[in-house]
Amino acid sequence: MNLVRAIRVLAALWLLGSAGLAAASPEWVTVNHVSLRYELSGSGADTVVLMQESGKPLEIWDEILPSLSTPNRRVLRYDPRGVGLSEKFRKPTTMQDQVDDLRALMDALDLRQPVVFLSGAFGGSVALQFAAQYPERVRGIAVTSPSALLEARPARPRIDPAVDPAGARAADERALKVTYPEPFRANEERWVKYQGMHASVDPDSEMLIEKLINTTAFADVLPKVQCPVLLIATTQFVRPVDSVKALAEALPKGRFAVLDTGHVASFQSPERVTPLFQAFMTELGL
Repeated sequence: MNLVRAIRVLAALWLLGSAGLAAASPEWVTVNHVSLRYELSGSGADTVVLMQESGKPLEIWDEILPSLSTPNRRVLRYDPRGVGLSEKFRKPTTMQDQVDDLRALMDALDLRQPVVFLSGAFGGSVALQFAAQYPERVRGIAVTSPSALLEARPARPRIDPAVDPAGARAADERALKVTYPEPFRANEERWVKYQGMHASVDPDSEMLIEKLINTTAFADVLPKVQCPVLLIATTQFVRPVDSVKALAEALPKGRFAVLDTGHVASFQSPERVTPLFQAFMTELGL
């Protein structure tokens, strides 16, 4: 086992032992022909579903989960296919795969009433696609640092670590600088934990998810989303704020907000994200 793979395995094992803040323990279920790791906590008629950024496991919500949990609310978070400790894949995945996985998971857990999605980046893209197909099952969606694109673009080339180890390491460092800006690393506990989550990402699955992000167009999807949607642009990320505003304007009930934070906002700065999420849920009657 090479050093990089050893680090990834150790990081994954560490994550298993540090779920920490949740009232329930993660479990596994096979739905839509794929094994998914999930955690459903709380009770009550209202359900919030947490949908995270590309490649990150359900522990990415640890910092914000306590603020979302109430005696009358269920909270579902899960590792999508290819992510965390869910089943990995080596062939291209489609957005429909992601939507079908989510629907099957909700059905298996008997979540029949409309839910609220709180999301980051790619998780928000899946939530929007789900809402376009199953409007009766979605009460509202809030997304930080959306990754959805109105028009598709070519997939970015991948640097193969086996061919160019130094180039792959440099690309990895650039990715960390983009997704986790220096100012937020002052919280050492969060930064160390994020590095562990980042190191445990399955590179092949992540490459295919990134390809899906870039090659999926949302211009025809967004007009079909009938629920309230809050899109939150993050100023310390590379995506222009105006492009997020354009997404909101394409939604029938879209709203737009700007937050001075980084890409993985709910983990890096839960104290900044929580008020927006709480206000959004209050407006929806949660």
